[in-house]
Amino acid sequence: MISANFAAAVDAPTRARWCRLVQERRATEQRRQAAFERMALCYPTLPCAVCGQPIGTDESNILGFNCIDIPERDFQHFADGLAHISCLSSWDRRDEFMEAWNRALGEYYAGKRLYRGAAGRVTYTDSATWVIQRSPAVQRRQAEQWAQLNAELRRRKEDLASRMQAARDKAVHLGIASEDDVDGVLHDLSAEEFRLHFGEFRVSRAFFKGAA
Repeated sequence: MISANFAAAVDAPTRARWCRLVQERRATEQRRQAAFERMALCYPTLPCAVCGQPIGTDESNILGFNCIDIPERDFQHFADGLAHISCLSSWDRRDEFMEAWNRALGEYYAGKRLYRGAAGRVTYTDSATWVIQRSPAVQRRQAEQWAQLNAELRRRKEDLASRMQAARDKAVHLGIASEDDVDGVLHDLSAEEFRLHFGEFRVSRAFFKGAA
């Protein structure tokens, strides 16, 4: 279903593409959920995340869980796992788990969550309401990785600048160059002479071209 504002704001081809995308995402998630049950049928000895006993082959009593990041250590084994619905529904930590799982799942899906039905049976909301979204958790990890990469690049640049400055200082100290022309002198040295006097700094004479 699309909103009236969205329908009015875009043309028909765009609406059609958007609707197809939503349908494809829903179908993908439905296939993934069915895969959990097929996995249980293929590997009925897999443990239930609650009781630890073999999951068995009764599809009506099997609930699968997405492979997601969940901060709570006690519940991390549920990720990409399976559980008996009967075990989960009667578990003394059921409500605590559902709150933590739904909070983590909300980072990946809109509309998908665990809930208790009228008979107290734990299950998922209707898959027709599920929408895969770009995970804020993934975005945070990517931002952290970029920050680490940028920090490493800054460190390397600072290290190179420090080694280049040390080479300049040595050139001036040896009387090979003055502070005014040191970059040009270092750049114009022969490769052999540069290695002889400045190889310890692990820099290339080419770095001094236009460095001033």
